[in-house]
Amino acid sequence: MRIDRNLNIVIPVETDTGLVHVHSMPISTDAFHRYHLIIAKTFARIYNQGLGALAGPRVAALLLRETAKDLAPVGAGAQAAEVAAREADGLLAEIRRLSNVSMPTPRGWETIPCEEARNRGVISADDWEDVENILVFFIVACAMQRGEELETARQMTAALLGVEYTSLNCTGFTASLRTSTETDSSSAKPTPSSIPS
Repeated sequence: MRIDRNLNIVIPVETDTGLVHVHSMPISTDAFHRYHLIIAKTFARIYNQGLGALAGPRVAALLLRETAKDLAPVGAGAQAAEVAAREADGLLAEIRRLSNVSMPTPRGWETIPCEEARNRGVISADDWEDVENILVFFIVACAMQRGEELETARQMTAALLGVEYTSLNCTGFTASLRTSTETDSSSAKPTPSSIPS
């Protein structure tokens, strides 16, 4: 069985103004080469702690930050710790860059960068923390797992967290939301009270 490592993740988030979807892509090979050590060590920490796909998506970003602190050798000084912290910050910035939010508006579905969604309060700080943990787990799993292991992690996160995986880019996914919404509303049967007499 060939497993597609390039599927994108879509995370539904229930907000005060309705359901939004966070769409994120896996990191590029160049980004993996840049952040390979912190990715590999975060992956190892998730699985060495026995967290796996069950609990890993709840704490992956927290473990990433802890891992960054451990990258600075003991006694290496503040400068080494700062460099290690920048590794985590850089990877998190890359994840945010690859993530967009599809949200309903009076004009239909609109897509905005996740950073803008956070700044505008579309996604609360608490919801973003949950999303960020799932995204870090997704990135780490896609980068480090192969074959059936990756597919098992995807199936578990889909079942436990309600996420989905798609080959569609964010534009295509948002267009599918428009289509499915229009199809749902046009295929709805009229209630007796709505039928003109």
